[in-house]
Amino acid sequence: MISPQRPANASELMNFRQFIAWSEEARQQAPQVERYCETRIARALSHLRVVPTASRESIPIHRCDLVRLWCKAMGIPSLARMTLASEGVRHSLQVIFALLAKIGAAVAIPTDVYPVYWQLAAAADLRVVGFETFPQFDLFKILDAAAEAGAHHVLLPQPLKLHGRSWIDREVAIAENWLCTGIRRRIILDGVYRFCAPLDSATKRLLETGQVVFLDSLSKGWLHERVFGAAVIPERDASFYTETFRSLPSSLSKLSVAYELIEQFSDIPCQVRREIDAQRVKALSSVARVSSQTLPVERGYFLPMECSIERLLTEHSMVTIPASVFGSRLSHWSVASALRTADL
Repeated sequence: MISPQRPANASELMNFRQFIAWSEEARQQAPQVERYCETRIARALSHLRVVPTASRESIPIHRCDLVRLWCKAMGIPSLARMTLASEGVRHSLQVIFALLAKIGAAVAIPTDVYPVYWQLAAAADLRVVGFETFPQFDLFKILDAAAEAGAHHVLLPQPLKLHGRSWIDREVAIAENWLCTGIRRRIILDGVYRFCAPLDSATKRLLETGQVVFLDSLSKGWLHERVFGAAVIPERDASFYTETFRSLPSSLSKLSVAYELIEQFSDIPCQVRREIDAQRVKALSSVARVSSQTLPVERGYFLPMECSIERLLTEHSMVTIPASVFGSRLSHWSVASALRTADL
């Protein structure tokens, strides 16, 4: 099989746009290859996505009502008073980064999880410190390096996006110890890869420190992007965040859609998680035939493998995602998506 060439200016690494072009070339040259490269969850699971038809736009929906409904669904009703609304995790990070940039704060951001983190930080002119999380997640090392670099804020995914797992007890304890040694220290958690499951014990323990910001949205669980996001903030940070979040323009149509999704279609996230679990089990059987190191993924749809995309294509007829799409500089690692490619 002829392997499509990497972009000449990328040498060993590809960004997302370059990867899309490469994967399309692979499809044209070898249409029979198995494609494990879908990242658009709303498209891959479009059969589960609902669009509310009953309009509530004539009934006033306030952000506080929606926040209370979301917190109840997430199993944290008592935290509604400390939860602020946005249109999604990206939107929340835009607000948070802009506020932190104003006070000259530095934020430690993973280099290998989501390039958009860095784009948002650059747009806010935020001072940043980079760290690696993949394939090994060494939280002690990450937090120690952040502190040494003068970053009191650390952004991390929970669950771990590419590792396909929640934080373990030892990692929660490391975070608790790091936070308690500095009153200014904060951990910002991106919780979108929970797929809107009620918060687990690890996340609740972290929130109980009073020094954790937790972000989520309806984009993965309900398959609706840029409709509603929630930011659970520490009580001691209320004066820092609340006014800016509450001054954000609100869209009655988006609030209405979000309210209907959470209230009338509460089972959608469960269906999404079940579908992802089923597709992951099926994909794992295919990935298992590749003789390379894999991470023991327990949830989600990403399956990392220590094998380059060229080798997977030429030797195993599989199109996967290079780790560089997520920001990693490891050209010998690839990530298979368990999601069915929507155009197959």
